[in-house]
Amino acid sequence: MATDAKTRTEILISGFGGQGVVRMGQILGLCAIKQGHRVTMLKSHGTETRGGYVRAQVVLSPEDVDSPVVENADVFVAFSAPAYQKFYALCRGAILYDPELVQEIRPEAPQRHLAVPATALAKERLGNALFANMIMLGALTRAAHLDYAAMRAAMLEVIPRFHEQNLAAMEIGYTLPAVSLAVAIHVVGMYGLSLPLGYLTDRRGRRAVMLGGVVIAGAGSGLVSLSSAYGVITAGTFLVGLGWSCMNVAVVALLADTTRPHERGRAIGVNDTVSGVAAMPHRDCHVDSRKEFPHEDRPPSLSPTSAHARRHADS
Repeated sequence: MATDAKTRTEILISGFGGQGVVRMGQILGLCAIKQGHRVTMLKSHGTETRGGYVRAQVVLSPEDVDSPVVENADVFVAFSAPAYQKFYALCRGAILYDPELVQEIRPEAPQRHLAVPATALAKERLGNALFANMIMLGALTRAAHLDYAAMRAAMLEVIPRFHEQNLAAMEIGYTLPAVSLAVAIHVVGMYGLSLPLGYLTDRRGRRAVMLGGVVIAGAGSGLVSLSSAYGVITAGTFLVGLGWSCMNVAVVALLADTTRPHERGRAIGVNDTVSGVAAMPHRDCHVDSRKEFPHEDRPPSLSPTSAHARRHADS
């Protein structure tokens, strides 16, 4: 799982009742348990059985989990526009969303967004929109670099019926060309053109390339925010990556020009740190889940054994 390199991974999934949000959380949790991690999961929902909001907060860690509340999600899956709007500020990492259900995304961080047409694909390929959650789970597994074989095995344990269709849905999401292609194109924009951009910076000047990067990234952000079409969004994320690369190359060259040799490493490190902090979403306020969602369960941190028992009790 993705938790090996850090002590805690937070995943937030939200949408409407009946979309299988909690099931996704249960599968993710069991998959992590099978690999020896500690897991907690909080589920919250409105008073409606179907159609009300639903949220699953999953925390994975190789050590004991000190708090089960997701406040800085590494991955956020949005199955509805209200969920996206409400919980966007709680995510610092990748945001997977269904463009049929979330048609307007925030313009300030297009590089973190990944459109997964799960509902449309479930209807087209499997004849039932209810399999959209498994398509999204497959895409999440690929995007977050999770163990696909372990995730499939966990799904077969959690979901008692329709194994063939659910496995097919996961395969669609995991092998979805749109997911891997969008990620690859964005990475090419960020790193693939660094050498020619360095040459251009030497020829045209640091300022010109830096300002050009600002314009290119702004144009990419505009494309992403103004369209829900996959091709346009992918082009926009490429431009965002290219703009970032222009600015990064120019700034590093400028730092090399204006600092003494024994200061350059520190200056570049400070620049990268400030850039990383600035890229994180800024909250207008702290969300107190206990006040905002009075129906939410808050169990203590679960060991693998107790989490497995709770899962069977809930099923």
